[in-house]
Amino acid sequence: MLEKIKIKNGLYCVIAVFVLLLLSICTFSLYSSMQSNLSIRKVSSIDGEQLIPLYSAYSEMLNARLAGINVALAIEEKKDNATIDAALNRLNGYINAANSTMTELRNMPALTSQGRALRGEIDDAFNDYMNNAVAPMLTALRERNVERFYTTLVPSALEKGATFRQKLTQFVTFAQGIGHEEIAQADSFYQQTLTALIATLIVVLLISLFTLKFIRTVVLTPMQKVRTYFGMMEQGVLTLDIPPQHNTEMGGLMISLKDMQQAFRKIVLDVRDSAGSVAAGAEQISAANRDFAARTEAQASSVEQTAASMEQITASVQENTANTSKAMTLTNSVATLAEKNASNFSQMIERIQHIADSSNKINDIISIMDGIAFQTNILALNAAVEAARAGEAGKGFAVVASEVRSLAQRSAGSAREIKELIEKTANEIAQGEKVASLSTQDMTRLMDEIKRVNEFMADISMASSEQAKGIEQVNTAITLLEQASQQNAALVEESASASSSLHEQAKNLDGTMTFFNLNDNSPLAIAAPR
Repeated sequence: MLEKIKIKNGLYCVIAVFVLLLLSICTFSLYSSMQSNLSIRKVSSIDGEQLIPLYSAYSEMLNARLAGINVALAIEEKKDNATIDAALNRLNGYINAANSTMTELRNMPALTSQGRALRGEIDDAFNDYMNNAVAPMLTALRERNVERFYTTLVPSALEKGATFRQKLTQFVTFAQGIGHEEIAQADSFYQQTLTALIATLIVVLLISLFTLKFIRTVVLTPMQKVRTYFGMMEQGVLTLDIPPQHNTEMGGLMISLKDMQQAFRKIVLDVRDSAGSVAAGAEQISAANRDFAARTEAQASSVEQTAASMEQITASVQENTANTSKAMTLTNSVATLAEKNASNFSQMIERIQHIADSSNKINDIISIMDGIAFQTNILALNAAVEAARAGEAGKGFAVVASEVRSLAQRSAGSAREIKELIEKTANEIAQGEKVASLSTQDMTRLMDEIKRVNEFMADISMASSEQAKGIEQVNTAITLLEQASQQNAALVEESASASSSLHEQAKNLDGTMTFFNLNDNSPLAIAAPR
């Protein structure tokens, strides 16, 4: 029941009850104090303001009576007039003092009707005493009539004085009764005040006990639960079953705590999922890097093989160039021999015909070599393109390199055939030298043919040079391709290292997240305290 009360409302109620109690006890205490004060003032007014003047007036009257006796004695003793007058003045002073006191008493307000009536009787008795006893006594003493003073006035004064004293005693009895009543009333107010204070203390004690129970039920117990919840969350338990709460401050705190737990649980789940995704992605990247590294190594191996093949091709082209130079040298030698043996030229016609046939064959072979050189140039360009692309680990480039190798072999074969023909031609020319002197007319034609052979050999040499340049460009492209392969291998290693580090960090993050218990059916789930 208490846990449904809001702290604010409970505190307001407790404060309101305390304020009401405080106002009640203060009001009652103020009323009691006012009543006690009125009682004290009433007793003080009767005892101090009224009884004392009455006693004073009665005392002055007794003094006046004694003073009258003293005047009578002075007259009887026949003292001088000054002494008698002085005594008379004292008597007159007592009378005036009594009259003055009674005049002041008459001006005082009466507290009760009974008191007013008693004071009226006292006043009447006083006036009777003064007018019918004291005043005649004073007149008789002034007239020096001592006998009348003793025989007539003294007994009357005693009687009037006794009456006044009786009235005074009645008023004193009344005043004492009023005093006792006021004291009893003040004591009653005191007892009531004491009872009210005791009752207030009991109520305050009960309210304090209720307040303690209220605070323990509404504040301390929920705070202990909140502390327990936070302790469990600190241990990584995010499966607390926080029950529905009442619409109070602590209930709102519990609801906020539950919302925070749900949000925290969602964050941890998201982090776990993200860590798993990162780990899987890192594993895929690592696998891709390993595959790429293998392909890069295969590509680098293919590039090395291609470079070796190109070196072989270069050596073959250089050999062709050397053979071509040798053929030109031999051709020049043939021309020299032809010039020296012009006398036997006629006998060399038949041999020259053979030389012409051989030259035709050489021309065909040179045409083949020219075609081979052209195709070799095209294949070299294709090899450069394939090297730039480096697709599928250099498979296309391997095909081009194989074709270049085949063409180089064909070029080598053609060069050998040229060498053989040139050797045959040299033999024929050697034989024709014997008859060259016989046919000087045909020497010019032979020289023209030799010049044509030189031109063909020059073309072959030029084609070989261009072929060498193309092969050099292919070698440069292969070198660049090898460098790129090495750089790719280095980048693959760095990427593999980075992906491995990322995978390790993702595992660490996932391990950290496993600290939190998110499975409601897990045996580690801890029930929330009730």
